[in-house]
Amino acid sequence: SSMAKTSETEAAGSNTASSAITARELFEDQTGDQRLVMAYVGVPGDASYIEGSIHLPLDKVFREDNSLKSPAEIAALFGAAGITESDPLVIYGDFFVNGYDTFAFWVMKYLGHEDVVLLEGTKGSREAAGLKFVANPSPKAAETYTPSPNLDVFATADQLASSQVVDARGSDDYDVWHPDGAVNIDCLNVMGTNGLASAQALDLAFRDLDLDLPVVVY
Repeated sequence: SSMAKTSETEAAGSNTASSAITARELFEDQTGDQRLVMAYVGVPGDASYIEGSIHLPLDKVFREDNSLKSPAEIAALFGAAGITESDPLVIYGDFFVNGYDTFAFWVMKYLGHEDVVLLEGTKGSREAAGLKFVANPSPKAAETYTPSPNLDVFATADQLASSQVVDARGSDDYDVWHPDGAVNIDCLNVMGTNGLASAQALDLAFRDLDLDLPVVVY
């Protein structure tokens, strides 16, 4: 499985552990001895769920003013969905539709969840790999999720002066208003049809960034 490969890589002293898993690797995991916990984080439609998946209510991590809830509040939501902080987790959504999967990945890192990967590909490529889609999730019994918040995912005001600020919104929003000095790199420009864009496309998208300076994303 991807988790086993990651552990082997880390044991070998590498710092390049993958944050993604292919549909084929997930299929092999689900039909083998080890079972990763699959969590759908999108807006459900017809047959949205890979068989055996739970549903993480990502839309509930915000308060009424659209600010992010506290780690304890988010942990309570995820515990109610049936996961713990130590579960090996695979996150997926409706690729290239709303970005829920990548945002969910960030939220898990914010909570300090270590064993979490994103599922690559589209629904079609996932089905081609053998994964079966069904209309309803597979609920799990409630658990206690104990977060270890990683506040380093947020930039502090005093870090901005020495960082490059990237506004990841579309150009229309950027043109209306953006942080002073921010470079506009539309998040859609770093995505391809089946995952991240090609190395050539990424080089083009990031050509104006200084590799020696930290980046703060808005």
